[in-house]
Amino acid sequence: MSSPSSLTDRLDKFAAFFVKVQGAKLEDFQREIVGELFAGRREILVTCGRGNGKTSLFAIVALHHLLTATRPKVYLAASATDQASIAYRAITDIIDQSPALQKRLRPLPGTKEIRRLDAPGMLKVISSDAPRAHGLMPSLCLVDELHAHQNDKLYVALRTALGKRADAQLVTISTAGYDQAGALAKLREAALKLPTQSRDGSRLRCESADGKFVMIEWACDPEDDFEDPAALKKANPATFVSEDFLREQIHSPGLHRSDLLRFHANMWVTTEEEWLPPHSWEGCFDEGSHIPDGSDVWIGVDVGLKRDKSAVVVIHYADDERIDISATIFDPPDDGERLDLSVVEQHLRDIAARHNVLGVAYDPWSFTRSAQILESEGLFMVEHPMTNARMVPASQRLYEAILAKRLRHDGDPLLAQHVLAGAQQQTERGWRLGKRKARNPQDALIALCLAFGVADIQEDQGAPVLEWIA
Repeated sequence: MSSPSSLTDRLDKFAAFFVKVQGAKLEDFQREIVGELFAGRREILVTCGRGNGKTSLFAIVALHHLLTATRPKVYLAASATDQASIAYRAITDIIDQSPALQKRLRPLPGTKEIRRLDAPGMLKVISSDAPRAHGLMPSLCLVDELHAHQNDKLYVALRTALGKRADAQLVTISTAGYDQAGALAKLREAALKLPTQSRDGSRLRCESADGKFVMIEWACDPEDDFEDPAALKKANPATFVSEDFLREQIHSPGLHRSDLLRFHANMWVTTEEEWLPPHSWEGCFDEGSHIPDGSDVWIGVDVGLKRDKSAVVVIHYADDERIDISATIFDPPDDGERLDLSVVEQHLRDIAARHNVLGVAYDPWSFTRSAQILESEGLFMVEHPMTNARMVPASQRLYEAILAKRLRHDGDPLLAQHVLAGAQQQTERGWRLGKRKARNPQDALIALCLAFGVADIQEDQGAPVLEWIA
């Protein structure tokens, strides 16, 4: 471990380097993190709220190490290459603006790799393709948002690679997650059992008996008032994360409570929670809600498996900028078999006879053959896979519309049952609608989400759907 005087000297030099390349002063909490690195910790875990400058810190720590270490091999790791590339682009931007650095460092075209020109050394971006991570000999690994990793393979590959160099180090910075069996949860749980712990306000520090592992966490307490921006500030040590910004996030209609807790309170959430605030669906009730014959409509279709219900939801953008909803729910046959899809197909033809159907959104996994038949008859069928990439934004747009009372329904109790049966599930891309363990039917909710997910982008942007799905 470094002596106090040499550690202070290294930190001061790094702080000056930070100011030179970043144009901003090193924050106290950032200095603490870098101090643990310079003290020679083998592994450091840091968790705090989102937006606290971890990307810029990662970039400058990586750049500084690349320039000052002996035979450096730096790896920027994340769940996806795009995520890790954010810090990489920050580094290349710094190099592009500095003729002096351009004499020492060269980004390799067409890769996510930087090479030293004046001595052996390299920096490279890697993602959670763990097989390629085995065989590395890193001097410094910087792991971003471990909560988003689909498994622990990349983390394990990097952690076990530290043994190949006596001076190798691993730093992980992340916000709280939702998967209690994930790599971050297991690492944090082990850290919370370490013998040496200290707390300073909202800052918790845990250290292993040999001093080689340290966790530093800034987080709110479960008892905190999460409607109070001063409480959320406890999880956000950066001075540039203001209470005014946190107040804005608290009152944002599009930010789900679970997202607020994870990203701004640094609190862990479960995978299944209520997806709507109390009484928000009831607040969209209007006894005059209806869809006139001849109206332009969008349709969403959710077809169930055996013993599951199926649903068709029609939505119409009215002249007063409200969105009217109508739902038809089909029960499965009494014999336990799957609903005859010709029943749903005919229902869609009946709707098309009464309205101008702009598009029918459906899950290709369960409705492809029917979609082909209907498209041959002139209906515009739009595939909407139930992937996280599609369902996360669709779920969140629907959530915002309900809270803003853009949607309007006539109080159909069966539709209400399906809507309120939904639950929010956390994914690596954010939250999305999912089913509760109790398996209450929510087919009409999913059909509504599909229709709205396609229609609202079209109505909002005015771009042809074919361009959007291309």
